[in-house]
Amino acid sequence: MSDGAPPLATTLRALAEILGEYDVDSAVLGGVAANVYRGAARTTFDVDLLVTVDHTSMAAIAESAEMEGWRIDYLHPDGRMVRISHDEMGCADLIAVETDYQRTALERALPENFGGDLTVRVLAVEDIIVHKLLAQRPQDDADIAAILEAGKPMDVDYLEHWMREWGVADRFTAIRERLAVRPAPDRAPRTEGNDNR
Repeated sequence: MSDGAPPLATTLRALAEILGEYDVDSAVLGGVAANVYRGAARTTFDVDLLVTVDHTSMAAIAESAEMEGWRIDYLHPDGRMVRISHDEMGCADLIAVETDYQRTALERALPENFGGDLTVRVLAVEDIIVHKLLAQRPQDDADIAAILEAGKPMDVDYLEHWMREWGVADRFTAIRERLAVRPAPDRAPRTEGNDNR
């Protein structure tokens, strides 16, 4: 990209315009969504969107994106995902809803303002955690830890249900245990008469 990554709002607005041509439902997941729930955002340049394709196909969406100047970097042979990029608009992975769980997660997505009049739905915090447990990458574990440290309220029963369904509860427990044993930052002992002034 010519002058670095475009503002996130630019990418989201451009994607919304493409998807607006179709009868689809969508919500942000991945690192962009995790930043909504973390205490401090991390740098991420890719947008991940969960998309319903009941009335269209990922190939059709990819074709529309290409007509708007996006490059098709990858289209999954089964049509479950397309990766697109644009020099001015950024890059995105569009992931087709395939499971009952994904449909449930999409129904639970919440509106989030990304500046001005741009409001985009984002997966709920519980569903971000489940998706990141399924992805099983070091950065996903770090995002989960940051979300837990931020103390966001969550529906524990819902989270535990889907962690059991997907067999990832042990991974979540391990992340929580690592947080519990994390040592406190070193501090010089403070003694009377010596306050380092």
